[in-house]
Amino acid sequence: MEYTLSEEERSCPECGGKMHLIGYDERREIEIIPASVKVVVHAQGIYGCRRCERENTHVPIKKADVPAPVIKGSAASASSIAHIMTQKYMQGVPLYRQELSFMKERIKLSRQTMANWLLRAGKEWLYPLYNEMRRKL
Repeated sequence: MEYTLSEEERSCPECGGKMHLIGYDERREIEIIPASVKVVVHAQGIYGCRRCERENTHVPIKKADVPAPVIKGSAASASSIAHIMTQKYMQGVPLYRQELSFMKERIKLSRQTMANWLLRAGKEWLYPLYNEMRRKL
């Protein structure tokens, strides 16, 4: 997935010149689709102004908008957490077996990491939903 600025957004806020792409910030997420696992790379365009690079000491930098990660600083996606939850709580597959299953797919994902994802998802997603349902009842 690549996120870039539109032509209109590429104007320099300092001098009005056209900004050019100077690199990307990348974030990797594990996305699980039943019966297949893939790694999605999010490449965020970073832009700088060539004119300011030549003429000024201050070079403004702009980044393209990119969706926020499900859990900051992790490779978790909503689909991977949902898959792990479904396997654990609906199918009765313990995390150590899921870890072995991921290893067979050449994905290093420890049971400790999966447990942390489940805890965070429960606290940040499910607990607020539970409270709202309880309030409505």
